[in-house]
Amino acid sequence: MATGGHSSAHGIIGNRFLANGRSIDGSSLSALLTLGSERGGVLTATTIGEVLAAHGRAMLTIRSQSQGSFGLSSWGSWQTGAPAFWVHDPSKFSSTAAVHRTASSFPLLPPDERPARATIERVVDLFFSFLKKEALPEVSLLWLSEPDITYHMFGLQHPTAREVLHEVDRQFGRIFAWWSEKGEREGVQLILASDHGHAIIGEKVSVLNHLQRSGFKVGYELTPDVDAQ
Repeated sequence: MATGGHSSAHGIIGNRFLANGRSIDGSSLSALLTLGSERGGVLTATTIGEVLAAHGRAMLTIRSQSQGSFGLSSWGSWQTGAPAFWVHDPSKFSSTAAVHRTASSFPLLPPDERPARATIERVVDLFFSFLKKEALPEVSLLWLSEPDITYHMFGLQHPTAREVLHEVDRQFGRIFAWWSEKGEREGVQLILASDHGHAIIGEKVSVLNHLQRSGFKVGYELTPDVDAQ
């Protein structure tokens, strides 16, 4: 979503990178920063954050999933001082005054919350807290990690999944109410999107087992004795 391209364009496959024969975990921001320093960049496509920064514009980012996904979603923007909140520790990757003013009054979230009800509420709370103190930049990205977490845990038809989806609707309703009352008149364009879909499946198939039974050597790194990763 940050690049507007598919894996063949940006280089991420299954939340991982392949660089110099190494598999790099895309959820680790420290690993991505190391990769960027070694290769002069991370993605093989230009991100919206880089485009905005190149034209002297900024992007507000408030995200609730992994550190790596947080960093990649506004890559090229938060490094230049644009306001960016990783809700689990807002000051960890941003030293801007706007972030400190906004996040200082919020307590830490429960670690590894599943389902992440308080976490997604914090995303929206931080957005409205930011609005009270700061002017919105040209682009704002709010990322809710639900219902994805709960869908992966329980499946689409589980009662907990339905409860969490209701909570997601409620949180988005807060944003939509603000937009309807004020944001639209101020020229804000509101876009709601999902990074992927979910499906109801009848059986799980292990690709790893099938490859191994067919005689392939499978590993996490592409070493000389590994056929597939």
